[in-house]
Amino acid sequence: AGKNIWRPADKTVCGVDVWEKLCERFPGKMHHHDGAMEFKTSKQMAEMCSEYRVFVNLDRGGARPLCTSFTEAIAAGMPVVARDQVGLSYRDYIDGNGTCTYHFDEMCAFIERCFDDYYFAQSCSARSREIGRKSFSTDAVRPAYYEAAVRAMAVFHQGHWR
Repeated sequence: AGKNIWRPADKTVCGVDVWEKLCERFPGKMHHHDGAMEFKTSKQMAEMCSEYRVFVNLDRGGARPLCTSFTEAIAAGMPVVARDQVGLSYRDYIDGNGTCTYHFDEMCAFIERCFDDYYFAQSCSARSREIGRKSFSTDAVRPAYYEAAVRAMAVFHQGHWR
């Protein structure tokens, strides 16, 4: 998101340089969705994810949570390619459903296998959906939201919110 709005001029910071190399390697097979340029609802994102074979996230990391598009792609059942980053836990969600690497050739090998081997991509997809249900479904996240609400109510009732 934000490729053409807030991204720095240095293409390596956000992986735009790698994306351009992937587009050269797989001409006509890559699609870049920039959420900052074209917002999609959750339903539209799920529909878009169903049209593609593999999700690529080239985030360079930092101490912050997973990006929304990554969790949406996994929940939608997409095989995933992500950079192996310090401070991000993408690797924790890639277990037989993708690759987490900083090596361009490893990314390409996985993408190519997903393009060439429908059954491989299908098995990665099934694993992504399983991980999505376990990690990002309503049932999975409800306890964390409940705990946050309980803590917020305690602070409110103690008057520390003022």
